[in-house]
Amino acid sequence: MRGWILGFFVALSSCSSSSDSAPSTPPQTSLPGDEILFSTDDYVIAPGEEKYVCWAHDLPADRNAVIREISGDYGPATHHVFFAWTLAPEPEGEHECPVLFKTTWIPVYLGGKNTSPLSLPDGAAIDLGRGKQMVLQLHMQNVTAAPITNRVTMHMKLRDGDAGFEPAGIFGLDDRDILLPPNTADVQSSMSCKPGKDMNVFAVLGHMHKLGKQLSVSKNDSVVYDEKWNFDEQPITPFQMTVGQSDSVGIACTHSNTLNQAVTYGESSDQEMCATILYYTPYDHLAGCINVPHVDAGPPPSSDGGP
Repeated sequence: MRGWILGFFVALSSCSSSSDSAPSTPPQTSLPGDEILFSTDDYVIAPGEEKYVCWAHDLPADRNAVIREISGDYGPATHHVFFAWTLAPEPEGEHECPVLFKTTWIPVYLGGKNTSPLSLPDGAAIDLGRGKQMVLQLHMQNVTAAPITNRVTMHMKLRDGDAGFEPAGIFGLDDRDILLPPNTADVQSSMSCKPGKDMNVFAVLGHMHKLGKQLSVSKNDSVVYDEKWNFDEQPITPFQMTVGQSDSVGIACTHSNTLNQAVTYGESSDQEMCATILYYTPYDHLAGCINVPHVDAGPPPSSDGGP
């Protein structure tokens, strides 16, 4: 039996941060009126190390950040990036981030390895206003025998904030009911829910880990998007789908476990996931669906109060 919970990627995860980097540098503005850059410090990932690190900075207060495109420069060891604006202040600069997602983070861009830019349709934009604090979380894993030094920069291309636009944002589906027995092929998992809102979807980002093979999106039980999974190439794909308030949206994932031990859901790159981000308009608030494994609470107590 499965249960799904309305919400969005609220998951605890252990993390650590390097203390050897230089003092944080605020985001730099280049090409006035057209682009804002958000850069991390230089960081070092030791051989075999896996960790989560966050950086927080304020956007310029003298510029209206109405975003038409977001992309990232991130290279070796980067498993995913999570870019959000904050409802409650985060420590400035580099800091440890003991949760994968906080309810005080409003995500605007998520990406995996080599994720392509998020380009919004004509007339749509992500409105970040002026001076908002942004937080960039990196999940990194170094599977090589040598240290990796890197720096990540997010590029936010702007549009004219005085012109009218339709707000854009994110709806997420996260299936955590994953159990891959040892040495098994083509293990399928799936979930669906009713978002309860009208959405004009314009792009999709799937997310699995190293054992993923195939990911699909369905509407009212009919597959409308299907892709082979490549852990090293995780694109944001232009994709059009209209969702009504009474429609059901689902995702399905296929994994093959070549290992001698079972693999379950988890945030480590050595565990597995089945998730999809839908970018859509008109955005009103952050929402999504999470499917969690059913936990058997055991038999009910006997009527006489005995064991």
